[in-house]
Amino acid sequence: MPDLMTPTDYMALPVAEPNATFQYGEHAEQFGHLFLPEKAKNAPALLLLHGGCWQHAFGLRPIGQLARRLSQLGFAVCNLEYRRIGGDGGWPATFEDVAVGVRAFLGQANTYGFNADTLSVSGHSAGGHLALWLAGRWRLPTDSALRHHDDIDPMAVVSLAGIGDLRAALDGGICRGAPEQLMGGSPDVVPERYELASPSALLPLTVPHWHISGSDDVLVPLSNVQAFVSAAREAGDQAELVEVANSGHFEIVTAANAAFAQVGAVYSKLMELQKTS
Repeated sequence: MPDLMTPTDYMALPVAEPNATFQYGEHAEQFGHLFLPEKAKNAPALLLLHGGCWQHAFGLRPIGQLARRLSQLGFAVCNLEYRRIGGDGGWPATFEDVAVGVRAFLGQANTYGFNADTLSVSGHSAGGHLALWLAGRWRLPTDSALRHHDDIDPMAVVSLAGIGDLRAALDGGICRGAPEQLMGGSPDVVPERYELASPSALLPLTVPHWHISGSDDVLVPLSNVQAFVSAAREAGDQAELVEVANSGHFEIVTAANAAFAQVGAVYSKLMELQKTS
């Protein structure tokens, strides 16, 4: 087993300051950090959602270094904060925030000149769950307040050790019961919420999605990601799995780590996709 990064290592990563900050609501957690490329005009838009088991204790600061690195690749990146468990989040507030937050992010294109028509979404762990959910919410019932009612649809997803199946995550002990906290109950108690909130229940997403997973990840095991990718492919989606050797849960979102060579290659593919769209 390689010497892997711990949650403490991740939380201690150097803070990357954004180019700008915007609010999308009155709550203290409803804001986004913008990381802009040197040439922001017409840059493709990328929403980045941090992980942390949807818990209030874990915010967006540590993943800022990845947002900065992605902006250096040419993306206009929004590192979005959202309400979380223990901080007025959970069902449905967390989902409402990412839905409203992405709209507010694209509205910043009027000021900074990036291309709001080429939106892609990316997320780590619990943020990967939310990124995949954003891509699938067009499949929600038409009477759902969480269904999109405009043209804000991601054209692709990059999920980094993302949680694609809330039921499987709960059964597997991922995030130590946090999926039940997020949903306000177990699948037996509030099954309809899991149908609305779990990406696995919204397949096919009908957009390309890449899944990056460390071979030695014990927090969101590779097998969990593999199962979601298999289900997505069976549903007809274009889903690609990238396994990063000698990596755990945090190496793949640390721009200074050797793992970023493989991670960056995926975002380069995403960039080419956005340029041709």
